[in-house]
Amino acid sequence: MRTLACPLLLAVSTATAIPGCRNDEWPGPKPPVPLATGVASGPRISPPDVSTTPPGPEPAYVGPQVARIILTSERLGRAKQASSHNTKAWQLLLATCDAASQPEWRLPGYEAWDWANVGLDLALCYHVTMEERFGRAAALYLKALVSDLERVGDGKADLKTVHHDNGYSIRTRGALASVLYDWMRTTKYVDGALKKRAADQIAAWIAWYGGTTDPHGYVNDKPLYNYHAGYFGAVAFYGMAFEGDDPRAGAMREKARAEFRERVAPQFAQISGGEWPEGWQYGPLVTLIHSAYVDAESRLSKTKVALPWLHETIPYLTHARWPDAIHMFDVGDWGSKPPTLSGRTTFGPSFVFDAKQRAHAVFLARNEPEPESEWHWLRVVAEDPSGGSLSPQNETSYLAKGTGTVFARTSWTKDAVWFASSNGPQFNADHQRLDKGHFALVRGGDDIYVASAAYGSSSTLGTNAILVDDRVDKDHAGHLDYAPSQGASGVDTKVDRFEDATDYVYARADLTDAYRSADFEWTKRRSVERMFRHFVFSRRAISGDTSARLVVFDTVKVAKGSYAVTFSIHPTQVPEVSGSSFTHKQRGSSARFTMLVPTGAQLNVLKEPTSKSDLWHENDHPYEGFMGRRVEVPSPKGKAERTFLSVMTVGAAETKHPTATHIAGVSLDGAEVSDEAYIFARGTGALSYSVSTGVASHVVADLQPTAKYSVAVTKSGDACAVKITAGGSHTASEAGTLAFKAPGCSLK
Repeated sequence: MRTLACPLLLAVSTATAIPGCRNDEWPGPKPPVPLATGVASGPRISPPDVSTTPPGPEPAYVGPQVARIILTSERLGRAKQASSHNTKAWQLLLATCDAASQPEWRLPGYEAWDWANVGLDLALCYHVTMEERFGRAAALYLKALVSDLERVGDGKADLKTVHHDNGYSIRTRGALASVLYDWMRTTKYVDGALKKRAADQIAAWIAWYGGTTDPHGYVNDKPLYNYHAGYFGAVAFYGMAFEGDDPRAGAMREKARAEFRERVAPQFAQISGGEWPEGWQYGPLVTLIHSAYVDAESRLSKTKVALPWLHETIPYLTHARWPDAIHMFDVGDWGSKPPTLSGRTTFGPSFVFDAKQRAHAVFLARNEPEPESEWHWLRVVAEDPSGGSLSPQNETSYLAKGTGTVFARTSWTKDAVWFASSNGPQFNADHQRLDKGHFALVRGGDDIYVASAAYGSSSTLGTNAILVDDRVDKDHAGHLDYAPSQGASGVDTKVDRFEDATDYVYARADLTDAYRSADFEWTKRRSVERMFRHFVFSRRAISGDTSARLVVFDTVKVAKGSYAVTFSIHPTQVPEVSGSSFTHKQRGSSARFTMLVPTGAQLNVLKEPTSKSDLWHENDHPYEGFMGRRVEVPSPKGKAERTFLSVMTVGAAETKHPTATHIAGVSLDGAEVSDEAYIFARGTGALSYSVSTGVASHVVADLQPTAKYSVAVTKSGDACAVKITAGGSHTASEAGTLAFKAPGCSLK
């Protein structure tokens, strides 16, 4: 297992240290079950037919192509349009080219990212303007990528140059260097000596990275890691760029085709829905490499190759944005939080997009808080200056099925309330957090409940998920690897029920396997035998402002009653605790949290970090600037079955939050919040409960999907008595919910 790398954005001008950057070895008794063994893991989704045509019409490519990879004549035409219109993207690109063509620009940046970026910037500037200074400089940086180490012209690059950080720079000195070669190979600035040097050096680096004996490049057979994307891009782009110039190119091309067919396409089918499990600090490289490959291979082979996940990134990124349209859901690792959506994130997959999808990407990218400091070439070739933008905002909920990610919002206004939750399998051992069941609530740009985890803190402690501690056992074999956090080996966690019923969104997540140990394959022992988390996100306002309610219901069964099971949540400011509730304000918003079950729950407020460990999956270092706390609610020990029922209301700073009350009926648990009741069935028997006469809307969850029920509502003193039995005229939804209105105890 590799040494964990420092948190780096995809291109940085210096190797800046970031708090939480450590080089710990993989923590744990055994690595997680690999996904690249040929055995399907996670949601059972059939691999796509890679010969099918991707969604949307292909662009009409006319005239001779400038290059084989990315820079088609059509895209060069868009770049020339950007130049003639003097767009903002072109201005940034030209400024970089002007600076990078000067002799004082010599440093490589982290792992040669600056050389790769400015080389592509300069090559594009050259093809648009045909200015010799840009062509000469582009070739200079191509030579630096394959010949130099610390400064242009030092000649210190050798086979071991890419060994640092387990082969990280195969993405810059291999994949992007091959793209740069492709863009410049037919110009007078790339002579025979440079062609030979580039071919020999990149081929040698690829051979080392793809080796089968140590040392070799990291995860060279696991496509759901950003490292693999760099390696795959090096192999694929070498095969395309050096065809006709080097006899090894044909074999590289075939190797890339086989890797895509046998590993990339099947494993990306497992993450259907558009999320990148490592987080979108790492996702842009992945989308760029695979989008460029699918596009080029389709054109060059005249056989349409498809990777549907690329097209799914736009709806995912659309819904992952907060209502402020700037920040986004922080799955995976981020060096800076709250994370922001960048242009490279939306333009990376755009080489397979049709005109409509490109317009969607432009719409999302135009909300960047500030212009990108790198990758100017990408925006210029991807954005159509005459195409405009088109909003992809339509439905107000989304489920990324493969990764179990749920999004819902009250509306698309900038002050809306937004909900997100992560509930999928563990695909990645490095940058994917142990966060199954984690959720976030945001109002506008005000983060209410979020993950506190800093970069390099992957433990469950920094999330809003359930903590389980089984360390009371002396015999720990087969138990949790990082207690009280989840394990890193779960492959069967999933959202098994989901629906958007307009007034509310309901989701049920089976989180049992998130607590699987690395030894499970041998011991078959589980500390957590069952865990389900239910979410009901109600869009109905609690007052005249933009507000919403969230009800979370957890049922847990552990192997022994002595195990500690704890509900955890992170308000973004120090909470004001009163009994089993707490409130806090965040800028222009306020929130109230109430734990209804366990009855009389004790709320413990902790300032992080609390863990004494610095290991990747055990520490709880909060991100820089996090002002909140971790609030823990322990469940009583003794019984194996544990239950949590919590209610959150979110509104403006002056909102008067209603008091949530527990509904303790027969075969159920429930919550009454103002004029709504939320009921969760316990078993398959008849349900009966009472609510106040002011309750008008009822949502009953965890029923048998599509089953028939009868509902009776009668007035009993100052309350409404409700009884639900099997058989009748009311049909539960496919997600197992039943919603009805009964204002004043009168069933509608």
